[in-house]
Amino acid sequence: MQQYVLKLLIFAILNLLVQLYIIIMLTQNKSISEIQSQECLEIYSKLKIYMDQIFVQIIDDKNSNQIQLKSLCQQLQIMRNIINNLNTCRFSSKRELYYQNLYIFENQEQVNKIIQQISYQLQVRRKQLKIVSASKGLVCGALQIETSEMILDLCSLAFQGKGMNITEFMDECIMNITGKTILVVEKETVYFRILQEQNIQLLKQIVLITGKGYPCVATKCFIKLLQTMHPQIPICYLGDHDPHGFQIYLYYKYGNEVSKYEYNNIPQMTLIKLEKPQRDLPINSIRLRCSCKCP
Repeated sequence: MQQYVLKLLIFAILNLLVQLYIIIMLTQNKSISEIQSQECLEIYSKLKIYMDQIFVQIIDDKNSNQIQLKSLCQQLQIMRNIINNLNTCRFSSKRELYYQNLYIFENQEQVNKIIQQISYQLQVRRKQLKIVSASKGLVCGALQIETSEMILDLCSLAFQGKGMNITEFMDECIMNITGKTILVVEKETVYFRILQEQNIQLLKQIVLITGKGYPCVATKCFIKLLQTMHPQIPICYLGDHDPHGFQIYLYYKYGNEVSKYEYNNIPQMTLIKLEKPQRDLPINSIRLRCSCKCP
């Protein structure tokens, strides 16, 4: 059985390598240079090098077991999906990749882990691989989002007690902050409690964001985009003053080893300290603290 899986792996690698060599040669010969961007070409080259390493690993490691071979096969399958997405200039969600490959993945977590591993090995952002994930972050308040077709004022959403979903495509828009502070809150419940108070003066002064706990990539990238466009605007974090809340704050600021190639850390973020958990804090106290100037 192991020999059979090994043959399939070698065949898959050779097949993918041939595809990549053809793409790279055609691009270098300028026959499809108008279609493929320089960024895609660099990712193709990195994918080829990474697959060469997998190929050498399979050939040199005589003691590979079936679990290791299956893991390598999973990596190759995701790389095949990445190549297809780069060729067609389309995006796939992580969930979509899981359902496309049910025969080789047992759960969504395996797909997520492989994508993180490939992103880390190639040292590129996940979005550059044409892979996105469902966002869970929300934003509203003193922010205008400008596209080629419209301008959306998020103050109106705040007054309605709502929020806009943060996606990984927000970097294609122009962000105009009309307030004085970007306030990131740990919990969704606190986010909506602030909105339910309908403090008009406060909502006109802050861009209110929540990542609903640990933030997704899209939420961190969005905050980083705001910080890059408006470096003079302070970014404050409001979370529980306990180990879990502090961990989330540190993840916003510094990320981790796996996420470092997303380039979305926010070291300028300032912590607003609370003496007790947010769920026990009167809403007036939150309003008072949010109105204070952040360092």
